[in-house]
Amino acid sequence: MQKEENKIERKRIRGAHVTTVLSIATVLFLLCIQGLMLGYAGKVSDYVKENIGFTLMIKEYTRESDIMDMKEIIDRSPYVKSSRYISKEEAAKELQEDLGQD
Repeated sequence: MQKEENKIERKRIRGAHVTTVLSIATVLFLLCIQGLMLGYAGKVSDYVKENIGFTLMIKEYTRESDIMDMKEIIDRSPYVKSSRYISKEEAAKELQEDLGQD
């Protein structure tokens, strides 16, 4: 009777050890994944910030000097990496090249 109780007790202890090891391994794995995500979050954030583009449509009757003034203001902003002005004619030419049509 005593031997049977000892066997049952040993099985319980082994099961507890296995469960403990698996639980700790899972927690460490999740912490590692979280650390990697935090490490790459800054890089992903910078990539997204640098690759967001905007298109501004300017009315036809806007003077060239006003357009250049607006471009200078945009370029001076600390959060702008670069800007490019495309005239109406240049935009039409680029569209023709992209579509391959007249």
